[in-house]
Amino acid sequence: MKTMITIKADSHIKKQAQDIAENMGLTLSALVNAFLHEVVNKKKVTFSVWPMIVKADQIQTDGYVYDENFLKKLAREAKTFIKTKNFRKLTSLRDLQ
Repeated sequence: MKTMITIKADSHIKKQAQDIAENMGLTLSALVNAFLHEVVNKKKVTFSVWPMIVKADQIQTDGYVYDENFLKKLAREAKTFIKTKNFRKLTSLRDLQ
């Protein structure tokens, strides 16, 4: 069963988060749900601080910046979801919506 969560956030942070989620093919709701799943699975809260300056050689041909460590972490998390009986197998990030 799904439930509604109401939070207060700075409007510019919300907009930036929505833009980031959209670039990843997600909704803001899916992004928040993924974060909540991670908190529950790990029983801790972790934050990453991303550098604001991107070097030219980090920009891929499609215009996006990929962080190899983040992608590896995402792959590990996907394996955890697959192994956990309470979650369905994810075939794409859109499945988190």
